[in-house]
Amino acid sequence: GVVNQRAGRVGDSPLIGAGTFADNVSCAVSCTGVGEDFIRTTLARTAACFVEFRSMQAEEAARAAIRYLVDRVDGRGGLILVDREGRCGRAHSTPGMLTATFAEGVVRVETR
Repeated sequence: GVVNQRAGRVGDSPLIGAGTFADNVSCAVSCTGVGEDFIRTTLARTAACFVEFRSMQAEEAARAAIRYLVDRVDGRGGLILVDREGRCGRAHSTPGMLTATFAEGVVRVETR
């Protein structure tokens, strides 16, 4: 998220579909960045719809969701997405984003 937010502000994280989303059909998504941009675009659910209705792979859906964020509201942030098969996708519109995954006993940390 973004630091120095106003006290009492409700951000995107507790709003299902905006900053977070998960179901058993498509995937799980978690966003970080400017929450108001995620709220305006319901970005987490949008990413899940790319998986469910457009049959996109995890990485492709993550990139498509971030393109949508930028095109729609000139949004800033990133997301991680894990599909129902455990495949991970990540994308961001910021200069960099740190992510970590754990698979088959191996932790992988990346800065993109």
